[in-house]
Amino acid sequence: MSAPVRDHRGLIAAAISVSITRRTSQERLQEMGAVVTREACELFAALGLPLNGWSAAYGSHGEDDD
Repeated sequence: MSAPVRDHRGLIAAAISVSITRRTSQERLQEMGAVVTREACELFAALGLPLNGWSAAYGSHGEDDD
């Protein structure tokens, strides 16, 4: 699973990626997806991208909504 990291212009500047095994449970996949999403959103902010407008694509920035 992966998530793009966007810079202050909204352009993809990097990506976060996590490798998993085929035996990973659905619950663990969702948990890992939330972590990847949260970290990508934190990097968005660090790179100067306002998070409003990206919340629809990335949820509520890693809060427990899944």
